[in-house]
Amino acid sequence: MTKKAAFLLFSFTALRLLLAFVWPAGIDEAYAISISPDWSLSYFDHPPGVFTIAGLARLVSGSNSASILRIPFVLLGTASAWLIYDITRRAYDSSAAFWALAWYSIAPFFLISAGLFVVPDGPLNFGLLATLWILLPGILEPKYKLEPFRYGAAGIFLAISLASKYQAVAFFASIGIFTLLNKNNRAWLRSPAIFTTIIIGLAGLIPVLIWNGSHDWISFGFQSGRAGTTGLQLFPLNFLTTLVGQMAYLLPGTWIVAMACSLKGVSKAKSSADSLFSWLTIVLPLAFLLIALVSERSLPHWSMGGFLFGFPLVGQWTSRQSKTHLSIIKKVWASAALLLSIAAIGVGLQFKDAIFTRAIFKEPPSIDRNWQLQDWGSLPKLWNDFGKPANIVTRSWMVGAKAGYTLGPSAKILPLNDPRHYQFMAAPNQSGYLAIEPIDPRINEKEAINAFSDLLVSNGWEPQGEPAIVEQRSQTYSRFKIIGIGVRRAAGSQGQGAALNPNG
Repeated sequence: MTKKAAFLLFSFTALRLLLAFVWPAGIDEAYAISISPDWSLSYFDHPPGVFTIAGLARLVSGSNSASILRIPFVLLGTASAWLIYDITRRAYDSSAAFWALAWYSIAPFFLISAGLFVVPDGPLNFGLLATLWILLPGILEPKYKLEPFRYGAAGIFLAISLASKYQAVAFFASIGIFTLLNKNNRAWLRSPAIFTTIIIGLAGLIPVLIWNGSHDWISFGFQSGRAGTTGLQLFPLNFLTTLVGQMAYLLPGTWIVAMACSLKGVSKAKSSADSLFSWLTIVLPLAFLLIALVSERSLPHWSMGGFLFGFPLVGQWTSRQSKTHLSIIKKVWASAALLLSIAAIGVGLQFKDAIFTRAIFKEPPSIDRNWQLQDWGSLPKLWNDFGKPANIVTRSWMVGAKAGYTLGPSAKILPLNDPRHYQFMAAPNQSGYLAIEPIDPRINEKEAINAFSDLLVSNGWEPQGEPAIVEQRSQTYSRFKIIGIGVRRAAGSQGQGAALNPNG
């Protein structure tokens, strides 16, 4: 690795470590952290990878803080960055490798989410890249004889990918298409060695299949239904939203170059490397763009596992252009890197403590009143005032995620609706129940309490005693409030909540 590339690698690792201690835990992270102590073969939302890593990090560190538990994911992001560099260097040259690393480092999704947060994308990306890195010599030079242990090692990393996120299946499809269309690689279809990789890789799905088979295939049903496809009806607005989201997650220029190069590579590739990266890049984004067109809702980040392999193409393209436009490219990249770094730190600080809006507004704007975007430091006091009851009743899994993350594994979360994996966690301790609900600080407290009490009653819970409210503040700002109501199960009711109602 060149000195410039190494400097880039460690600089952005340092930035992500800084961000790990600046950004509050979001909903998805809080959820992953809160359910990770209750280890399972698989989970309602995803395969076990992210939850296992978070659980082990908690066990080793003794901490429940997202800042600490993010560190393994930061390191996975660094390992993925190095793999992108070395894969590109092997396929092209060190100049292309440097630029592949450079554009990867400032792609917003890979900088902040996949390279930082406690989410499945970090282990997914690392596993896929490690698999390709091991097999690459045999792909680019079919006559090159890979040692047998390489196929086994590749299978292990492929298993890690499949045990992290279902999108890893697209890697199989992409490699399969590439192999069928490139006659020099078709010998793989008769090779027992490559089937060793596939068989070991598929072992990563065994825990997922076992768990789903004993839970009515609920995870597969949930994931397949998330896109909300509705037959032949078209949703152009959702398509455009997904398209713009993909561009924003990569940066528009990176998205355009990656798509243009991959479309060219699948039609008339100049080399095996071009063809390989093009098929690995194009399959997932096009599939999800098609899904977006025929569905009411979809998320842009679903396709990022494909764009991961577009960076070698973007690096090679940039290297070629740098021969005549190096000064412009350097200025564009440096400007984007500086602005994104400042923005990432600034947004984290804003979410954490509203440092910018407090200097402008007397009353918090709506974004500062969003309970999803900040830590719940006031909740432990409310919990303590009620005697630290073991069971927390919440409106949904999202409120439960923030509560479970804040209070730690000693609190059992019982969502009234959409319980996600909480419905499969250990049965609640019977030593007390506290229902909580975050509310906007501007609404009438009495009306909010009455509305929440009505919701509890309609779900089989009886309010007990006097409710209480705590305030989450950032100095002069009241950002949101949390209602606390002691409850018990109504007579003759089994109660609603995750652990009490396994079928959700």
